[in-house]
Amino acid sequence: MNFLGPTELAPQRAVTTGPSTSPISFQKAVVKNLIYKEADRIANIQKLIGLQGMDDLAIKFTFPGAIRVRYPFPEGSRGPRSHVEWAEFDLTIEKAVVDFMITDEATIRGKNQLQARMSMRRAAEAIGYQKEYNMVRVLEEHVSTSTPDMSVAAADYWNNWDSADRAISDDITAGVAAILHNSNIAVEDIQNISLICPARVYPAFMTSIQIENIVTSLKAHLGRAFGINIVPSKNVYIDRKSTETEKGPLGSKAGHDTNCFALLLVNGPGTAMHGVYTGGAVPLSERERIQGVGYNYTVTQYFGTGVVPESLDAVNVDTSNTYRVYKIESVVE
Repeated sequence: MNFLGPTELAPQRAVTTGPSTSPISFQKAVVKNLIYKEADRIANIQKLIGLQGMDDLAIKFTFPGAIRVRYPFPEGSRGPRSHVEWAEFDLTIEKAVVDFMITDEATIRGKNQLQARMSMRRAAEAIGYQKEYNMVRVLEEHVSTSTPDMSVAAADYWNNWDSADRAISDDITAGVAAILHNSNIAVEDIQNISLICPARVYPAFMTSIQIENIVTSLKAHLGRAFGINIVPSKNVYIDRKSTETEKGPLGSKAGHDTNCFALLLVNGPGTAMHGVYTGGAVPLSERERIQGVGYNYTVTQYFGTGVVPESLDAVNVDTSNTYRVYKIESVVE
């Protein structure tokens, strides 16, 4: 993404945006919007679940866990009110902050716009990966591990794509069957399922294989059979480093090639929602002059993810977990 044009961060250049908008306010809004947009592109898992704008740090509401229907019902009769069991949903968002500086030395060299573009890209990557990590972790933590268990080990390591294509297909087929049998989704929703897999094994889905005398890819085969969308991610691993807060969700590279898992989930807000603060009570982009150093930009975003409780008519009676997500463990050797 081309974050900025040649003059968009030049403080001496006036920008006409309306009677009450200063050039500096406009620049801060540009910085925030471009970083937000690129972060959303990087956190591509966001498109698989619901997106909820929020003007508060938390929302809580209840909805019917199940509504019963009486059928057949006698003509002219008025039945008693049904007993409704309510399910609670809580979604809390927390603050993420990134900052970068346009130094005086870069300005003197005439490279301040280049430094701005590269700094904004790194800021967007940091927020984007953290957003995606938040979504993956919440989905993984709410996979049911009671009876029936929706977390199962892979039949074979998926990175052995010379021999594991049938094992991968069998793992995914078992996951689709488990979701369909145990959750409250309709049969038509099977065509609305995605697989979040480690980026390292994504080539296994693109490699040409032969299935029923047809040369195709595993991705194309699964798309035809179940309508499954394959989404690679760098955040589906178990271990994180103790310095994760400072280094970001990817931490150091060591340990990321093992202990990986995959998540099969039903797309849409019925599975989970990702909340983002859209209010205007506080500034989300700020610019500060550091004397003798340069201009420091700080961008803030509040976000969080929550899993929607299952219907009480489903097999699941623990509404803190979901049967719309299926975890396949140990997919990387």
